[in-house]
Amino acid sequence: GTKSYSAIGQVKLILLYLTLIVCGVVAYRLGSTPLALVRELPRFPYFSLFARGISKELNSCLSLIVGTLGTQIYAQAVLSASSERTAKRGALLSAILMPPIGLLGIWVGLTLRKEGIVIEPAQALPYFLCTYLPKAFSGIAWATLFITSLGTAAGLSLGVATTVSYDLYLSFKRKLASSSKMLLINRVSLLCVIVVSLIISLKAANSLILQWSYLSMGLRGASVFVPLMAAIFFGVLSPGMALLSGVVGITIACLWPILMLPGEGILLGVCASAAIAAFDIYRNKKTR
Repeated sequence: GTKSYSAIGQVKLILLYLTLIVCGVVAYRLGSTPLALVRELPRFPYFSLFARGISKELNSCLSLIVGTLGTQIYAQAVLSASSERTAKRGALLSAILMPPIGLLGIWVGLTLRKEGIVIEPAQALPYFLCTYLPKAFSGIAWATLFITSLGTAAGLSLGVATTVSYDLYLSFKRKLASSSKMLLINRVSLLCVIVVSLIISLKAANSLILQWSYLSMGLRGASVFVPLMAAIFFGVLSPGMALLSGVVGITIACLWPILMLPGEGILLGVCASAAIAAFDIYRNKKTR
């Protein structure tokens, strides 16, 4: 699964770069140069990093950082590398290659705004492909978007299924787990994850995709990030306190918006999780 995801990732990265570069060229020919966009569109909200509010945008930024560092599939990509050097090069290369894709996507969205087209964010790139690009290339670009969506979903589903089968099931059934049985459990877990994801997607069909992305990243970060970092850099966090740190973090992150309390739940969840971990690290070092 990891090797397949790696191969798909390389192909989708090349196709996605090609698609967005062509979109950027088309946008440039339409007169939507970066300078023209800055000149014709209002600075707020289109060129503001805090268009939705400082606390909300900082919370989204934190969600992205801690969620990425605490996500199973990203850890799998590093741990399954052929060597330490390959893992480092892959991580650095990913950090370099990702920002241009985001900037090109923003360019396309702002071009549509400049043209006076108001559309749902999830439909902006497909609309641009169908409207402004030749049909033959548009078809290839649509296939690229399909591969990108499918590959991303496959990787995240694999990460969740691996967590369920190896981190949960294997922890309680270690004596009964053969390799063939673990393969079966992993496949069943993967199927369940896909079915649940399908149901949620159908229920939330008209919602903003980016909000779900920030939410998922934030929840992962609130529960996993602090215990993971404590284990890597300090190595003295007790299992019980690690569990408590994660549970408290994700509980606060989930309950805060439900109870409609002021502030950002994910940020507070991470802070509460860090406070518990810091207390346990201090206590363990003091006893030593």
